[in-house]
Amino acid sequence: MAQQESQKEAVDYRMEGIGQSVEITIGFARDALKGGVFINGGAVVAILAMVGQVAKGAPALIGALTPVLMWFVAGVWTGAVATGLSYLAQYGFTQWGSEMVRDQRGPQDKSWWRRFGKTGHYLAIGMLVMSYLCFGAGAWSASSVLSGYNWATVACAADEPAKAAK
Repeated sequence: MAQQESQKEAVDYRMEGIGQSVEITIGFARDALKGGVFINGGAVVAILAMVGQVAKGAPALIGALTPVLMWFVAGVWTGAVATGLSYLAQYGFTQWGSEMVRDQRGPQDKSWWRRFGKTGHYLAIGMLVMSYLCFGAGAWSASSVLSGYNWATVACAADEPAKAAK
């Protein structure tokens, strides 16, 4: 009897550790998903703010920045899709866990919900990687456009009041 209680305590202790590990993993995943959307969204705002400043003085620059903007928008979109896929994956894993408890099956069970969860999980990871790659491509594209532009010809909207005062 004492040995059974000791084994039960050991299993409970391991399960508690697993539960804490899962919570930590979910926290990291949540932060990674937020990061993919936030860095691309911030880049979109920055590009739009810059376009607003140079709109009158450099119409060619605005056209050159359009592909850059599209990279960052694609990064926001893929990050948002990754977030939705991660929700669907978690839903699949939850349903699989419910089936295991209800039907008293082991974790080796290959149910449809488990496959659904794993597929959503891998697709979410792929979309999140694409989100970060879109940010890298957008940053590289912005660097190429901005470093090759003749800035001497650009008159910013912020310079307008100073010119009018003279």
